[in-house]
Amino acid sequence: MKTEEQFHIEFLQQKAQSLGLSFADYMLFLIFENLEHAQVLNPENTTAGFEPEWAQAFREQNQSGQGM
Repeated sequence: MKTEEQFHIEFLQQKAQSLGLSFADYMLFLIFENLEHAQVLNPENTTAGFEPEWAQAFREQNQSGQGM
């Protein structure tokens, strides 16, 4: 079974590839997205507590007992 960190990296690599981006470009995109939605920088933001897609997939994998 993969660790949460291993699962997260693989998930991000697959997501980047599916979007036609390099892993580095996708990481930059995510950094800027996080800054845009950061409640500290944008107090009116209502999406700060949203569970990321990779975390949902990791939780579902653990519940089903399957690997990615």
